[in-house]
Amino acid sequence: ETTTETTTETTNSPSSSSSNNHDSKSTEQRNFYDIAVNTHTDKVTAKSRLPECLKHDNICTRPSCVRENCRPWGHFYHTMYQQRLGPWSTDDTEPFQFLEVGFYNGNGFEAYNEFLPKAEVHSMEISCIEAGPREEGKWPWGNFAANNKKWYDRLLKEERLHCGDANNVTWLDEIWRTKMNRPDAPPLKIVVDDGSHLASHMIQS
Repeated sequence: ETTTETTTETTNSPSSSSSNNHDSKSTEQRNFYDIAVNTHTDKVTAKSRLPECLKHDNICTRPSCVRENCRPWGHFYHTMYQQRLGPWSTDDTEPFQFLEVGFYNGNGFEAYNEFLPKAEVHSMEISCIEAGPREEGKWPWGNFAANNKKWYDRLLKEERLHCGDANNVTWLDEIWRTKMNRPDAPPLKIVVDDGSHLASHMIQS
């Protein structure tokens, strides 16, 4: 099964060049791979699983796949994130908003939050809506987000975890107008869609 994440930058990234009055530490990019390994997000697990997978084909998710990098479970997204988001990870970056679609268990959120210290990170998640039949607009498969004891209650209180269906444009507009596009809020710069991975949903969101 192939999954897809879409990263959208709403403006140009910060300049990679530093001015004379900035020290090298303030312009140094954080390392997404190292941070993501520590938060246990699947965005980078394929890299760490690949060596053992190549030694023991039977433990691979896709045994004997012609392309070796496709054999282990997980992804190699660290290269893309470092390239696209690295310029936003420095200490001298101006404050900005970052939106993740698809909080799930919060491991990816935690990686973004640490990687982007100047970001006001928001996330959208469908599993924390009211429990009940899907045909009634509810969620019958459990609240995945609530399993993250570190962030769940805090983010709800801070109105940075938004429970709803990101395929619903009316709901998206409501969250944008009432929770994110505030007079005191920094500008929204980056959106990462890691929700259902369905193209029709990603077009909507």
